Amino acid sequence: MTSPDIRSSPYFRRKLRAELLALVERQGFKIGPDHLVKERSYGKKKIRAIHSLSRNERLTEERPFIKKWFPRLSKYLADSGARRARFRN
Repeated sequence: MTSPDIRSSPYFRRKLRAELLALVERQGFKIGPDHLVKERSYGKKKIRAIHSLSRNERLTEERPFIKKWFPRLSKYLADSGARRARFRN
């Protein structure tokens, strides 16, 4: 007898859906009553804000790599005092 896959349970699917919708809302998207992302046109500032959550999570994850390699690779990047200060910490 095989055990049922936990991922196919209704509880798991409801919980996953709720977590995904919460994440999408935290990123700045608007969700309609049908649980679909509302179509909107976004300006550059709004798009940057939407992507900032995932970008910051990725930077946190990759910080050890950046700290190790940034001094060597920075000479190949466009000069940005803000970028240099952010990655030195």
